[in-house]
Amino acid sequence: MYTLKEVCLLLDMSEHTLRYYTDQNIVPHVQRDKNNRRIFNDETLDWLHGVKYLRGLGMSIDDIREFQYLCQQDGDEAILQRLTILTKQLEKSKQELNQAQQRVKYLEDKVLREKMILEHLIPDDKNPSQKKYND
Repeated sequence: MYTLKEVCLLLDMSEHTLRYYTDQNIVPHVQRDKNNRRIFNDETLDWLHGVKYLRGLGMSIDDIREFQYLCQQDGDEAILQRLTILTKQLEKSKQELNQAQQRVKYLEDKVLREKMILEHLIPDDKNPSQKKYND
């Protein structure tokens, strides 16, 4: 059994976050000791690893809660619903990747341009003090 503090250290997670996840019922089978403090076993630790990973992917708490619930259900319908949640997250991640790639391309172009300006290969026409304005 693990205490809240031990789990926080093992998962590099804040106590606030861990309490929130358990209060949101996205970690099944969390037990309490005689003083009503949360205690965790290897099974709940596995669930928390999954929650942390899914949150890291940007999945919403509601989707994680639904996914965790479906993981405890039997049958093809539950699997199909889990697949739908993961597919939706995959598409979202692909969109975010595309946006990140566009930002990287933009920054690479800007860096190249600044280097060329620094080497006096092109004029510094983005600097307002260097521009020639018609009055």
